[in-house]
Amino acid sequence: MNKKIFLQSIPLILIITIGFAIINTSQNIQKNSITNINTDSEKRISNLENQLRCPSCDGITLKLCELPICREMKKSINEQVQSGKQDDAIINFFKTRYGNEILNETNRIIYFAFSFICLVFTTISIFIFNKFKLR
Repeated sequence: MNKKIFLQSIPLILIITIGFAIINTSQNIQKNSITNINTDSEKRISNLENQLRCPSCDGITLKLCELPICREMKKSINEQVQSGKQDDAIINFFKTRYGNEILNETNRIIYFAFSFICLVFTTISIFIFNKFKLR
């Protein structure tokens, strides 16, 4: 009986392992996309573009959006970084201009929790499916 339970749990273990591997890979890709940039000013610009959202789109970061307003904002960020302003001053400039909605406050914990809930739901579904299949 224990061997039967073990064999039934193998797909579950594989799904959980693959899920956590996907989560880890996506976080590493996000980290590497910032760390592969050459100079410190380019890293700062990239970091600021990830912290700010497009004022026209819903939830798209400034780095990903190519609307004319976003190109102007990117140009402004570049000019402010080159002039020596600190990151907080640049963010406050955009907060004053567009309001607090301009901040990209997505949290990685939310993505992790959502992924974990999906894994749990998938696991429960597999057990239920296997239980009805065995009958």
